[in-house]
Amino acid sequence: MPAPVPPGGGGVLAAEVPAAPPFALGSFVVMVVDEITGYQRGILGGIEDELADTGTPVLVAVDHPRTGQDEDFLVRLLERGRVAALVVTAVQFKEIGRVLCSRAVALGLPVVTISRRLPGIVNVDADNATATRELMAHLLDECGVRRPALLRGVPDSPDSAVREEGFRRALAERGLEVDEDLVLEGSFRRELAHRAVTALLARRRDVDAVVATNDAMAHGAVDALRMAGLSVPGDVLVTGFDDVPAVRGPDLSLTTVDPRLDEQGRAAVRSLRAQAAGAGGTGDVRVPTTLVRRGSTRQAAAPGSVPVPAVGDVEAVARLDQDHLLEITRAFADCTSLEELVGELAAHVPRLGVRSCFLVLLQESPGGAPAARLALAYAGGAVSTEPVPFGHDELLPPGHLALLGGRAVMRTLATGACQHGYLLLEPGRGDRSRMLDLLQVDLTRALDALARERRLQQQAEELERVVALRTRQLEQEVAVRREAEAGLRRANAELERIALRDPLTGLANRRALDGALAGSWARAARAGEPLALAVCDVDHFKAYNDRYGHPAGDQCLRAVASALASVAVRPGDVSARHGGEEFAVLLPGTDEAGAAHVAGRLLAAVRALGLEHAGSAHATVSVSVGWSVLRPARGGRVEDLVDAADRALYRAKAAGRDRVAGPAEVHAPAR
Repeated sequence: MPAPVPPGGGGVLAAEVPAAPPFALGSFVVMVVDEITGYQRGILGGIEDELADTGTPVLVAVDHPRTGQDEDFLVRLLERGRVAALVVTAVQFKEIGRVLCSRAVALGLPVVTISRRLPGIVNVDADNATATRELMAHLLDECGVRRPALLRGVPDSPDSAVREEGFRRALAERGLEVDEDLVLEGSFRRELAHRAVTALLARRRDVDAVVATNDAMAHGAVDALRMAGLSVPGDVLVTGFDDVPAVRGPDLSLTTVDPRLDEQGRAAVRSLRAQAAGAGGTGDVRVPTTLVRRGSTRQAAAPGSVPVPAVGDVEAVARLDQDHLLEITRAFADCTSLEELVGELAAHVPRLGVRSCFLVLLQESPGGAPAARLALAYAGGAVSTEPVPFGHDELLPPGHLALLGGRAVMRTLATGACQHGYLLLEPGRGDRSRMLDLLQVDLTRALDALARERRLQQQAEELERVVALRTRQLEQEVAVRREAEAGLRRANAELERIALRDPLTGLANRRALDGALAGSWARAARAGEPLALAVCDVDHFKAYNDRYGHPAGDQCLRAVASALASVAVRPGDVSARHGGEEFAVLLPGTDEAGAAHVAGRLLAAVRALGLEHAGSAHATVSVSVGWSVLRPARGGRVEDLVDAADRALYRAKAAGRDRVAGPAEVHAPAR
C-alpha cells in the first residue's frame, strides 16, 4: 500500500478515484468509533449507501473512552472470519485502533482509516488545508477579522493539526501575528470550549472572531459569548467545521465547512472493495470540501438550506426521552438480582426505538475459559429472556445474526478492566443515539452494583465457611474465630449499607426511606406525636445537565444532598434521595411550625451553595420544597403524609420554583 500522506500534503482527491469493484461478501464490515454523533453518522451513512448493492451489513463497535472496548473479542471476530473489512475512525484514537488495524492487515483483510494515518494503511479524510484557507480568507479578507481566537481539538488529531496550521499560515501571509493567548484548548468538546472561551473573556475581550475546529466547540463558544453579554455576529464572529446538524434555535446559523462526510464513507468503501479485489487500494483519499457561509459571520442563509428544527418540537421529544430514561434509571436502581435487571430491560426495550436488541453477558466457564450468554433477545416485536449460552468468540448464538438488519451498533458494558458484556442494537428510525448512550451508562452502573453485591455476598459466604471450619477444627483458637466473625459482621454491615444507601449521594435510598416512614408512623401513633415530611426537587435539573454535562449534574446532586443532611441533624431525622433529582427529609415529632422552619432552612442551604445554573432565572441552583404534617393517632395512612407533601411540592413548583409550600400556603423568602 502507498505510504500515508503527511498532514496538509497531497493525496488523491475523491473525484479522481475510479469506482472500485465489489469485494467478496463477508459477514459484515466493522466500523470502530469512540461515540456516535452527527460526525460519525454522516460517515456511516455514506458507508451504508455504498454497500447497498452488496448486501453486506455494517457492525458499529462503540469504543467509548470511559468504558473501553473488549480488544481481544474484536480480534477474535477478525480471526474467525466474521469480518469482511475494517474501518477505524475515532476522535480519541487509542491503542485498540492500532492493534485492530495491525491484526486485520496480518490476516489480509481490507482496512481503511478515516482522518487517522497509520503506516501502510489507506486513509480517507477531508481536504482540510484547502478548507481552512478558504475559511480564513472569508474571515480575514471578506469580514475584516484581525484578532481571531482558535479553538483546537484533541492533541493527536490530524484534522485539528492541519486546521491549526492553516489558521496560523493565513495570519502570517497577511502580516498578522498569532497571539498565543488566543489559542485555546477545546478537545472537540462543547463544554470544554465553553469553559475555555469563558476564561478568555474573563481576562480580555479584544477578540473579534472565534475559529473552532469543529461545530460542537463553535456552539460552546457561542454560548460562552452570549453569557458574557456579547452578541454573535454583532460583537464576535464564530465559525465551525464539519457542518454537523446541531439542535439550536432559529436565531443563529453557523458558518462552517462541509467536509462531505458521506462521501468520505463512500470513498472508504470503494478503497475496501479495491483492496478486496487485489488492487492494493487506491492510495490515500482527500475529499473536497465546501465553505458554507451563514449567519454567524453576518451571512444570509444559503438558498434551499435545511431549517433548524423548531425548539419546541425538539424539547417535546427530549422530554419524552428523559421521562423514559428516568423510569429506566429508577427501575435499574431497585434491581437486586441479574434476573430482575434483565426483566426490567425487557420491559423497556420496546420503547427504545430500536428494531432489535441483544444483551450479551460475559462470564467464566467452570474451566476458567471465557464464555458468553445471550440474556435478552428483542427482534420482530418479540422479547425473550431465556438464557442462551454460546462461545465467547462469536458475536451472537447461531441463527441470531440473521435477525439483525443492515446496521448493528455494539455498545460495550464495561468500566475500566471490568467487562460485563455488550448490547448489540439495530437502530430504528430517527436519532436516538443520545438516549442509547445514557441507557448504556445506566445499564453499566446497574451491572457494576450487582457485581459488587455478588462479590460481597461471596465474601460473606466464604467467611461463614471459614468460621464453621475453624470452629470445628480449632476450638481453642478463640482469637482466630472472633476475628473471622468480626469480618463476617463487617461484610454483612457493608451489604446492609449498600442495600439502604444511595451510591451517588450517600443518603438513604428509596428502600430505606420507605422503611423509616413505616417505623416512624407506628411510633408516632403509639406516642401521639406528629410526623412531618418535606420533599424537594432540584429546579430545572434537565437544563443543568444539558448545559454542564452529567458529571457536573452528579456533583450538583451530591452538593444538594450535603445541604439536605446539614438541616436534618436530630436523632431520628432521615435524609434520603427519593429518586433522580428528588429528595426527602423525614422529621419525627415535628409540628407544622417546625416543618416549615426546616423546609425554609433547606431552601436557604441550597441557595448558599451558590452553584452556577445559567438555565435558571436566579442563575444558581435552587430547589422547590413541599412539606406536610399528620398525626397518626387520629387515623389515616402513611401514604397520606407522602401524598400531601407531594401536592405541596407541586404547588411550590407551579408558583415559580425556588420556594417552600406547606399544606395551605406558598412562601418565597427573599434571596
